[in-house]
Amino acid sequence: MKRATVILLAFSLVGCVHYAPQPINAAKRAEDFESRRLDGDGLRAFVGKNLGHTITNWPAHYWNLETLTLAAYYFHPSLDVARAQWRVAEATAISAGARPNPTVSFAPGLTANSPAGVTPWLMAAGFDWPVETAGKRGLRVTQAKQLACVARFNLVSTAWQVRANARDSLAAYRFAGNQSGTLDEKVGLQKQIVAKLEERFKAGAISLSEVTPSRVALGKLEAELGAARENEIAAAARLAEAIGISLRVLTNTPKEMTLYTPMLSAAQIAEAKKRALLTRADLLAALAEYDASETALRLEIAKQYPDVHFNPNYEYDQGANKWRLGLSLELPVLNRNKGPIAQAKAKRDEAAAKFTALQAKVISDIDAAAQSFQQLRRRYFEMIPAINAELGHERAMEAQQRAGAVDALDVLAVKLERQNGAALWDEAAYRHEVAFGQLEDAVQQLLEVRPEIIAPAPPTNLEINPREPKAKP
Repeated sequence: MKRATVILLAFSLVGCVHYAPQPINAAKRAEDFESRRLDGDGLRAFVGKNLGHTITNWPAHYWNLETLTLAAYYFHPSLDVARAQWRVAEATAISAGARPNPTVSFAPGLTANSPAGVTPWLMAAGFDWPVETAGKRGLRVTQAKQLACVARFNLVSTAWQVRANARDSLAAYRFAGNQSGTLDEKVGLQKQIVAKLEERFKAGAISLSEVTPSRVALGKLEAELGAARENEIAAAARLAEAIGISLRVLTNTPKEMTLYTPMLSAAQIAEAKKRALLTRADLLAALAEYDASETALRLEIAKQYPDVHFNPNYEYDQGANKWRLGLSLELPVLNRNKGPIAQAKAKRDEAAAKFTALQAKVISDIDAAAQSFQQLRRRYFEMIPAINAELGHERAMEAQQRAGAVDALDVLAVKLERQNGAALWDEAAYRHEVAFGQLEDAVQQLLEVRPEIIAPAPPTNLEINPREPKAKP
């Protein structure tokens, strides 16, 4: 009997998973983040794979929206979190498919007043072999797989959010740089104006009151330039965060600031909206969550039917061998699982309501983004004639200055006014670009494919961490 016990224990330990500690070293994690670079071989292979060709010029001469977005897919920690959550859901599916283990029991005994010549020892061994009924295990597995689909769609949604943040941050960074450049030119022009007025003041041609307003205007422009440069640094920090690298690395990276906003007809937008309502990852996740709630309801209904337990046992009773075949099951007379069934029904209704609400929000977001894009695009192009007219006026004034017909101060004033118009046009371009990005985000589609200057869609193999090529999903 002892030998049989040892054999059973040894068999039960075969294939056991052993604990392997993996402590987190905060200092090492911070060091790893700071050491991220945009010229690593892993990133090169990832960019080349997603661009569809081998990267020959490496490190890249410059990084544009397309390659910076790919770098964000490669580095951004939010994808690591979503990837880990998907793996948890996959592991839950494995747990759901596990069958309940049988149990074995031993009950040795001793008869104190055993008759002479009869062994006083007793030994009882019993087994309990549970058998699930009504397809409960299959329903658990189905529900777990549906929840794993939810986690997979959430991973895709996270990737689209990473793309949106990278595009918006690059647009904001470019706009901040343009603002700084425009204000720098305005400060230079205003300094020239102040210098010429001071020359006239020293010559006695004008009074101090005529110089003071220009000096005050110069001070205001210099303050605005300082604030714009601070905004540029903050925008660079946001772009670095959107990519998942340190600001130091981004600062030392040559960047191409071109963004692209295509012409889109109402028919194209309507078609994109139609596809979005069938393919957006968050809508698919909500549908998968509803399916899981329906399966959960089916599982609770199945729990009305009791599981069966087979209980064979053996008893050695003072030299007599006794065998029994037992069968047990729960009698569902006091509790028919009505409470959990009612909860599962309510959760299914809740999941349906959440999907309807999300769908309505998606429709509203797409409509609002489309309207904003079309309005801002019209405004952007409506400003072009005025910008060209100001440029033409400036050139005409320069020609008159060369002919001696106008004063240098008049030309500088015109140049300063044109810079004001250029600043408004830059703002219109920025808002137009942001509106296009929001429209793409709302439909979760590429609205027009233009390699080199578009933000690419998320890769298809998001489950695999590209920084760990040997890792398995």
